[in-house]
Amino acid sequence: MIHLFGHFISVRSLLTAVVELLLFFVAYFAGVVLRFGSVSLDQTYLMPASTLAFPLLMIVSLAAVGHYQFSARERSSDVVSRVAFAWLIGIGLSGLMFYALPTTYVGRGVLVLASAIGFAMIITLRLIMLRSGNPAIAQRRLLVLGTGDSAHLVEQTAALYPDLEIVGFLPLNSTRQSVSSAKILPNGMGIRQAVRQLNAHEIVAAISERRDGGLPVNELLKCKMRGLRVTDFSAFFERQSGQVLLDSLSPSWLIFGQGFRRDAWTAAAKRVFDIVASSLILLLMLPVLLITVLAIKLESPGSAFYSQVRVGRGGRNFVIYKLRSMCQNAETSNKPQWAQKNDSRITRVGKFIRLTRIDELPQLINVLRGEMSIVGPRPERPFFVKQLTEKIPLYNARHSVKPGLTGWAQVRYSYGATIQDAREKLQYDLYYIKNQSIFLDLLILFQTVQVVLWARGAR
Repeated sequence: MIHLFGHFISVRSLLTAVVELLLFFVAYFAGVVLRFGSVSLDQTYLMPASTLAFPLLMIVSLAAVGHYQFSARERSSDVVSRVAFAWLIGIGLSGLMFYALPTTYVGRGVLVLASAIGFAMIITLRLIMLRSGNPAIAQRRLLVLGTGDSAHLVEQTAALYPDLEIVGFLPLNSTRQSVSSAKILPNGMGIRQAVRQLNAHEIVAAISERRDGGLPVNELLKCKMRGLRVTDFSAFFERQSGQVLLDSLSPSWLIFGQGFRRDAWTAAAKRVFDIVASSLILLLMLPVLLITVLAIKLESPGSAFYSQVRVGRGGRNFVIYKLRSMCQNAETSNKPQWAQKNDSRITRVGKFIRLTRIDELPQLINVLRGEMSIVGPRPERPFFVKQLTEKIPLYNARHSVKPGLTGWAQVRYSYGATIQDAREKLQYDLYYIKNQSIFLDLLILFQTVQVVLWARGAR
């Protein structure tokens, strides 16, 4: 992984995106040749704006459906369905851009031919990658120091990524064994010997019992000075999973560690983006809002809108607005409660608008008022905040930034309805707060499209 604009990006994902961008350039020129029989530089279709717009829009479409989020459990059907959705999104975006910005215009014939060729090549490339497994050139071989619970967490995390391979666990006098016994190396083997013998690319120090003198600092320093990457297990977990591990946090790490910076220019740019984006979305989605209001009124009595008190930045309460997705007076006990799976309080219209996130659209008013942002931790109700603050350390840290319409936890984790779910989502929220940037906000917006398309993380 590489650290780009404060966020970790997979090298494999980045290289794949670059290769596929080049394939779309090839597809574009092939579309021009098939449509007109030749390529001439004086053709309007080969102007810089047109030539660049098509490949970039196609890559954006693929990114929006999660095409560059590699998984060890990926199937051929997943690849084909994602690319098919991306093709529809790409055609729609292209049509909008080409007619809105005439300098980027591409004829319908060229667009259809180029997109068909491009997506056929993308599917072929990805299926070849899937069938051939993970190429050795992209694989990162990890030597893990320790065999206890921290090492087990590294093992579980690495298993989710096809470009990672744990080549061995070095006990280092640890008596606890929570990892696969087949990969535990002999006691007494030195770190440098293990690195040479197993051709390791990175050392992950997963030793919880450091107070017992279990960390061989001198050997690790020699490995580091020779160019080998040495990573603490909490940093490894953050890099790979996009979460800040709560169990590894300490006040000194929060005070002296990297991240958690606030930049005035970034804050100003974020506010401008919030105002422009929320205004455009409200304008574009106004017909959908009107139809939804009518559908809610026809299905069940009561107002189509409702409001709730939520906790915002600095712990201050504010009122959010939503489209009603439950029956009137859903909380008869007068006690707040999380929505459960197959919740009987949710109406038929409500189920659809919750899955598609249409019920959240009125919160764009909160964004315009400055109480929320487009991207940030989701605001919670005061009742739950009090409860969660008492049971989860650093829960109030999520109130150091504005809450958002969508967030890192929302695109990375399913709907939360338990204390453990809240704990997991807080680890994502802390990652966002630590690494907050415009780049990460845009990445979250792309992934929000994927969440909505696959109806993930809602009840």
